Amino acid sequence: MKFKRHLPPGIPYEVTIRKHLGRWELCLNYWRPPDSAEVKTHAAGAADVGIQPLAVDSELSHYPNPKPLYQYLKQLARWQKMQARRQKGSGGRHEAQDRINSIWGKILGLRKDLHHQVSRLLVRKYQVLCIESLNVAGMDKLRFQAKAIRDAAIGELLRQIRYKAEWYGTLIVEADRFFPSSKTCHQCESINRGLKREKHWQFPACNAEHERNKNAALNLLKLAEKAARDLLKSALGAVGPDVTLPDVKTLAAPPSAENCCETGADEGRTAPLTGVSLLVDGGTAGQAGSRTKTIIPVQLPLAI
Repeated sequence: MKFKRHLPPGIPYEVTIRKHLGRWELCLNYWRPPDSAEVKTHAAGAADVGIQPLAVDSELSHYPNPKPLYQYLKQLARWQKMQARRQKGSGGRHEAQDRINSIWGKILGLRKDLHHQVSRLLVRKYQVLCIESLNVAGMDKLRFQAKAIRDAAIGELLRQIRYKAEWYGTLIVEADRFFPSSKTCHQCESINRGLKREKHWQFPACNAEHERNKNAALNLLKLAEKAARDLLKSALGAVGPDVTLPDVKTLAAPPSAENCCETGADEGRTAPLTGVSLLVDGGTAGQAGSRTKTIIPVQLPLAI
């Protein structure tokens, strides 16, 4: 047996061997200590997931969906027809099955790689991340979008965001399933009840033009900022009326030369600030200090 790559340090405790798409795979489960807490670039953020693009965050960054099934759909259909015409048990039928397995491996690999990249970027970027709790099973039953929704695998992307948030200490805020993130104007906060499936629309009340995914991401951002403010208040405890809490939008901003110290350079009472961030651990109920003492399970697939 030959490993495809070196194993990271940890304690192996379970091995699973299976045959998937005509290839033997060894899946190794092991325990390893979590990574040290990272300083996030943004205190609060949101992500609106969909079909195209796959996700849009609150910084209006688009993560396009390559639609892997549609890329290989013609090749898949051609080899499935060729397999159906060949005799059962023949070498030609086995050859066609190998081609079909190879095509499915490309489709699953492209989709899996995209989900891991997008989910990891989002949880490492934001300290508090707001997502939608979608009814993916109900969305799969839509007549004209069922294939595209299953190809995008939105539920798998949300699942990866949730469990990776525990690894990187990101607090996940889930909006209500019936929260009108796309129909609500992020400027005047009024709801457009007549909005259907339009991608670009103009709100009649304030005449603001919106793009559907961007508008939804900005509305989800407000929920994340509210959660960040509540978290900051609970961390600081009860404050008096003369105390002003810092703005959550500037918490993760890098220090500048003008405001790097609380006092003057010649006073020497306060050390320079290296940055302010909210320390939250989704897996330890907010106890960031205990995060270094816990261990988390990791599943590592290996090709042999």
